Amino acid sequence: MTQVAEALQEPTLGRAKQFGWEISWDQRNPKRVGTKSFERYENYKSAKSIQQAIDIGATMGDLKWDLERHYLKLHDPILKPTDEPAPPLDDSEGLIYDEWLVARLKLLPKKGDLTPLFAKIGEE
Repeated sequence: MTQVAEALQEPTLGRAKQFGWEISWDQRNPKRVGTKSFERYENYKSAKSIQQAIDIGATMGDLKWDLERHYLKLHDPILKPTDEPAPPLDDSEGLIYDEWLVARLKLLPKKGDLTPLFAKIGEE
């Protein structure tokens, strides 16, 4: 599998644990008060990785349940925004705004009528 194909795979608990992805939790405990899962969630909702949550007391069942219900969010580092500015766009040879206005009137159909467009395609 190529590196790009791997990067595009759906985020899973296994990948998050294997690669040490950051995670975040809904800080409001959604579990029923007085249950063991409520107590465990209170303990592991501060964890910043899957391994840390397991070390604190989360079970894989807890993690799967929380992920399915969006209490747990996985942060794939490939999708993380960077602080680097995007390179400047070079549009020096693009259409000028006035040219676009004229072209738009010639290219775009009026009120959904595509007949002129298909007529031009048929001529070529």
